[in-house]
Amino acid sequence: MAMSELERGLIDTETYYKIRRYEDPTTIRKGVLRDMIYKDPAVIEQGVINALREEGFNEMADQRQAELDRMKLDRVMGMEGAAPEGAPEQGPPRRGPGQAPVGVDSPGAIVRQRGPNPTPPMPNTAFGG
Repeated sequence: MAMSELERGLIDTETYYKIRRYEDPTTIRKGVLRDMIYKDPAVIEQGVINALREEGFNEMADQRQAELDRMKLDRVMGMEGAAPEGAPEQGPPRRGPGQAPVGVDSPGAIVRQRGPNPTPPMPNTAFGG
């Protein structure tokens, strides 16, 4: 009953916790926020970067950290309204953390291809080519 009222917006979470007789709703709220934090892709990527450093993959960690920093800066600049809506993006388009910008072939970049492998073009044998 209380769950459906909460979902419909008829009661707030504090009232829901009282109805359900939870003794410490503050701990529950902190746990929910902690779960949200650990689902954030930037937090996950930072954990990967830290693990890479611990395992001695410093160069790869530095590359991924630089990309993550660029993504954070892009997000902050977007929140501050640095570029007007619809303005062309500065620099090459970016992919996810640890991947090179689109169109940049760097030896340390992680490239993920979606879909089936493309078939190489067949030579034009009808014209002797």
